[in-house]
Amino acid sequence: PRRPGLLVPRRLLRRVRLPGAFGLRLGIWYAGLFVASGLALALLTYALLASALAGRDRDIVLSALQQYVEEYRRAGLPAVREAVARDRTAGRHEGLFVRVLGPRSEALVASVPSSWAGLDLRSLVAPGPEVEPGFTVLPGPQAEFEVASVRLRDGTLFQVGKSSEIRADILARFRAAAALVFLSTLVLAVAGVMALTRWALAPLRGLAAALGSIVRTGQVSGRVAVRGDGDPLDDLCRLFNEMPD
Repeated sequence: PRRPGLLVPRRLLRRVRLPGAFGLRLGIWYAGLFVASGLALALLTYALLASALAGRDRDIVLSALQQYVEEYRRAGLPAVREAVARDRTAGRHEGLFVRVLGPRSEALVASVPSSWAGLDLRSLVAPGPEVEPGFTVLPGPQAEFEVASVRLRDGTLFQVGKSSEIRADILARFRAAAALVFLSTLVLAVAGVMALTRWALAPLRGLAAALGSIVRTGQVSGRVAVRGDGDPLDDLCRLFNEMPD
């Protein structure tokens, strides 16, 4: 038998139905939030890595420049040539460009890696005597070339440079690995959030099914499961179970 006093109007029930798209939208929203946070973290890590590598390259250049200037002041050009040859043979400094020019711009020492072939070195800025080393960036087809220059009191110009090829290769590998991790995280995030959303909305689906049964059959003996999590959904399900009594 029907109990009219406990029945919910059909029009109201139609309004509270839970379409499947709601869970999908909620899952996509949470997954998008998670992925956006991960993407922001990856971009920050990339920026910090690029900055650290650029700083490392400049430190290498300035260290080598200081070394060659000290060798020149200690024992002249022969000591500089010996230090440059020693570093090149030992593979130190990752293939630095080294050039020493006299007061009349004559080349006294030159060590030019093959990757520097074809660059217009005339655009290098020559600072004044005994000032802090200045950097000049020469653009290349696949990398940039940074050169630090310093001129001594006697007019001798020291120039030491390094290409960004190794740095660019490291960053390219990082981007490839980050893209793979990002895509994997995206798939896992969407799947995980969809499963979590489905689990979280299970009480509402059970409640909607119970209300639909009451409307169709007029029987008020139906009950919905209470998970015991102590959240508002449990309170709603508990109130529904008590309503027909």
